[in-house]
Amino acid sequence: MISKQYFLILCYFFSTPLYAPVLIEGDPAAGANETFSFPVQAHVNNFSGAAFYVGAHPDEAGNSGTFAVCRLARGATMFRPIASQVVRFNHVDNVLNPV
Repeated sequence: MISKQYFLILCYFFSTPLYAPVLIEGDPAAGANETFSFPVQAHVNNFSGAAFYVGAHPDEAGNSGTFAVCRLARGATMFRPIASQVVRFNHVDNVLNPV
């Protein structure tokens, strides 16, 4: 019985991927050891856990560029922008993104 438990524990450890810590890349204006050059506010995982979403802090959204809302897929090392800071809204150009 004990050998079966050891076998299951070893199977778990060898089947679980382990990754060294990696700095996730965000906007190119970020400093050393930082992901974003602006503060972030909201962050959430999707239901299945396959993606991680981050939103720029409303007070600093003017500095977020294309990263007003961005997504990090599972296994990726770089955030991808989803929503820009400035959009065309109600036929008006260069409006701050209401998202």
